[in-house]
Amino acid sequence: MESSKHSYIISMSDVVNHPYYDECKDDVDGGLKTMLTLMGMDPNKNIEESYLMHRSDISGEVVECSRYVGSERTDDDWKFLKIKASGALV
Repeated sequence: MESSKHSYIISMSDVVNHPYYDECKDDVDGGLKTMLTLMGMDPNKNIEESYLMHRSDISGEVVECSRYVGSERTDDDWKFLKIKASGALV
């Protein structure tokens, strides 16, 4: 999956810094599936975890922690949030 042009990557360093992390961390899986979904990863597709040094796509910092590689969500809610976040909707 690493080499796929359609890979969606989320760093654990970004998960724990997300504003909703504190609300989700007590879930059964530590809120990980919920957080990855909130951050745009499709929970219905394969998600691979690797522990390595990498650069966070959000903070730009070099970190050593888990990194998740999967597919980006394609549902209408996610598409709307992406458009809204881009500033196209005011």
